[in-house]
Amino acid sequence: MYLESAIWVERSPSEVWAFFADPLNLSKWDRSVTRVVITSSGPFGVGFTFDTFGPATNKEGARSSYRVSEYQPGKYVWVDLTNAKLFRQARWLTAVEAIDKGTNMRIGIALTFKRRYICLWPIFRLTTYGIRRDLGYLKQAIESSIMY
Repeated sequence: MYLESAIWVERSPSEVWAFFADPLNLSKWDRSVTRVVITSSGPFGVGFTFDTFGPATNKEGARSSYRVSEYQPGKYVWVDLTNAKLFRQARWLTAVEAIDKGTNMRIGIALTFKRRYICLWPIFRLTTYGIRRDLGYLKQAIESSIMY
């Protein structure tokens, strides 16, 4: 399954990219992320890894692990899910493009459920609204950030 949505942000592509290329900013806009832990050294780029933790009743929360697999600075990044409870495979795209004195930001998610959770497919198919809502939070977080 592939879901995608886009939003216009009133900032330059370099400002949008700088915000997004810091995985610690995920918790500022993605409602499924409460905490991010960087698990590799070095700059953001191919091979960079990090874990996210989602809201949950247990101490660790819902943990997912990621690795940057493709990276074109200032243009796009593909991040692969390397460990998660629900998904056998997942890829996440973020792409930016200058447009109308701002930036068009596109987020895409390709998902394959683990057999045990395949029954969730119809529910996730309806989550395009959730992606658009998160993009609204992302737009708000970027536009309200002080960019240098």
